This record gives sequence, structure tokens and C-alpha cells, in this order.
Amino acid sequence: LLARGINVVGQVRWDTALFGKVKPVPKTLRKKGRPKKYGKKFTADVVQALPIHQTVLDIYGGPKQVLYRSTRCLARFLKGQEVIAVWCQLPEQKNWTLILSTDLSLTPQRIIKLYARRWKIEPMFNEIKHSYGVAQAWEQTSQNVHRWVSMLCVAYSLTRMLSLLVTPNEDKKLIPFIQWRPNKAITAGMIRQGLQLFFRRYSFKSLWNQKSKKLML
Repeated sequence: LLARGINVVGQVRWDTALFGKVKPVPKTLRKKGRPKKYGKKFTADVVQALPIHQTVLDIYGGPKQVLYRSTRCLARFLKGQEVIAVWCQLPEQKNWTLILSTDLSLTPQRIIKLYARRWKIEPMFNEIKHSYGVAQAWEQTSQNVHRWVSMLCVAYSLTRMLSLLVTPNEDKKLIPFIQWRPNKAITAGMIRQGLQLFFRRYSFKSLWNQKSKKLML
């Protein structure tokens, strides 16, 4: 991605080798040999000495109080490219998360928000795999497997679009009441549960109109 000129924001190991820039040395004071590429290493003690900032960000479904440290440094695994390193911690976290950004124009808060967006992918994979049966999709030919998975993904897409259209006033009409999830975002899986509760009293034959070849309620 970097070779194609694309900036990247992503999480790395907390012990990733990060270094400061090398201070310029006058030609008269330079020593023989190859000049240094990296400056001081960001050890655990150096990172803990960085100032801690506190802010409230709308991430992971609601406002969260976030603690973070940030600095510019050189990443050795990126062959010495300059990055912005952000160590952040949510209230329920014990350890700090290290996020790197190759886009040097971003603020630490923006980097945290951009990284938090990736979490929406994880519930989608979980719902498609377990709630919509992709994990149990099995056929004798690869073509039939692809057809079956495509149908399941279409089913997920339709319920996902329905979840985006639901307003707070219509929640009780479309989805079941879930005590432990009050005032939470409506997901495709919750829409699926509501549709199951509605359609379980009907059989496919009773809904199928032989004349018009359509489903009729």
C-alpha cells in the first residue's frame, strides 16, 4: 500500500521498534562509517514519560473517554518511515493499544476515530457466519456453494438495510424487546429475529400465490 502511495492507519504490537529522528551533525564533527539511521529508541520508560491527554470520542457505539499519548517517530519495520504513533486506552481496557498512521497530517483524535471504524467489520463477519449460516454452508459442488453463500449475503444485506431505516419510534413494531440492549443500535441480526417472530406462524405454501407467483401476506 505504501508503495502505491496509500496512507495506512493500523494497530501494531505494543513492543514494535520505534525510534526518534537522528539529530543533524555538522560535517566537521562527523565520524567515519555509515551515518546513523535511527535516533533514541522508544522504550517503555520513554513512552511512559510522554504526556497523557484525555478526551471524549464518539467511537464503538457511543461517547467514550479515551486516554492517549502521541508522538512522531520512525518505524523500523517500515524501513525507517516517519509515522505518528498513538498509544490509547479505553476505560474498560487494562493495557494500552498502539496505533500507527503514515498520514502525518492527522491528529491523534482523528487517528483513533479512523481506527475505531474497523470494528464495524467484525460484527458483520460474526453475523454472516453464525446468524445467517455461512459457517454451515455446504454443497457438493463449488458452484452451488457460491450460489448459497451469495443468497445468504443478499439476505444479510436486505436486513442490514432495514436496520438502517428503523427509527426509535418504530423499534417495538419491527424487532423483539431485548432487556439487556436498551437504546442500542439496531443490527441486522436483531431485524432477522424480528422477522422470524413475525413469519414463524406462516408456512411458505400459505403465503405463495400460485396465480400471481408472488408472496402474499
